[in-house]
Amino acid sequence: MGRTPSLWLVALLVLGVLGVLGLWLSTGICAGEALPSSLSDTSSRLGQVGPARGTGSGGCESSVLERTGLVVGRFPRKYCFMAPRVQVAASDCCRPGNAGNVSCFNEFWTYARCCVPDEEERAVSCARALQDRLAACMASDGSLGGCRSQGDGAVCRCPAVMFDDRAKHHKVNELSNDFNRALWCVARGLLDSSSRERLVVDFFMAKGHSSHVLAHGLTASVARRWRLGGFEMDAGLSQAAAESLGRFGGASVVKSCERWPQSGVVVVNGKAPTRHTEADCLRRLCGNGADLVVLDPDFQILMQEEFFLLEDLCRPAMYAVNNINLAAHGGWIKEYLVTVGWLELAAGSSPDFNSFLNAAQGKGNALALSLRSWSLLLRPEHACRL
Repeated sequence: MGRTPSLWLVALLVLGVLGVLGLWLSTGICAGEALPSSLSDTSSRLGQVGPARGTGSGGCESSVLERTGLVVGRFPRKYCFMAPRVQVAASDCCRPGNAGNVSCFNEFWTYARCCVPDEEERAVSCARALQDRLAACMASDGSLGGCRSQGDGAVCRCPAVMFDDRAKHHKVNELSNDFNRALWCVARGLLDSSSRERLVVDFFMAKGHSSHVLAHGLTASVARRWRLGGFEMDAGLSQAAAESLGRFGGASVVKSCERWPQSGVVVVNGKAPTRHTEADCLRRLCGNGADLVVLDPDFQILMQEEFFLLEDLCRPAMYAVNNINLAAHGGWIKEYLVTVGWLELAAGSSPDFNSFLNAAQGKGNALALSLRSWSLLLRPEHACRL
């Protein structure tokens, strides 16, 4: 009988532990905290970890650009006519009509880069105005179509963001994914207003999450006509992307480019091309050039051949590149473009709260994956056309 109080204490302790465990389960895992990984579309709740943001419409957070300084790239002309590459004087090479002189120029060291005077001051002035428009759009209540909270303590729902029931909060919100906000705002109001038809290429389309944001922004823009296209190898994902994007005026999946569809959205079910000989679909898609190309690659896709093919066939006014801070991704593209004279219009990052799960799947180091950075780059000669 002397042990009875001790047994009562043990029983009470066990009940207390079970109660705390049940409360944790009901507010944690059962509430959707264990989220699936996402590489093609990073989306998390930045308001829980990042700097304070203003309150937007419907109790949702607003967004601000993390970096507002314009990065102005300058091509290193001092190397253009340096021996031993060139044995001809700069004054002789830079004579009018001499662009085809192979003794002076090649595909990289071009007449335009080495001899044509920059209009840097004017381009920078126009780019700063574009940056102001972008920042205002990203911070506005209407960004992503106007996000609304679904109740007290609930995450926000944004019309531009594609709903994915399996991903729950991770895909429903995407409010913290400033890359998506930037894409929406560019599609909504920063593309060339003088062009008859706007063209956006979401090169690695996957299931179409980024494309959904882009199509929503294009639909909300003043453009009378627009087209959106990209590549996806998996037939199931291609069809899923077309189904979700069909709400914006029709979407088609094609495997062959002989008969090109008239729909506004085209999903090419096939490998993204790396050579001219396999680029018929990209050639048909780009036509007279692209306004924006989005590059959001998976792990270990360096995009060297793909990028230069895009430059040849699409020559976009802007590139939006995601995951630029991660190893075995496309960060080199941003550095290359700035080196050859492009302008970095905006940059930011989004947290990946599934970094440890992604690391466990062999996609890198969890600490390195915890933040994913992006960059929006502008071709300088287009700065004053937008």
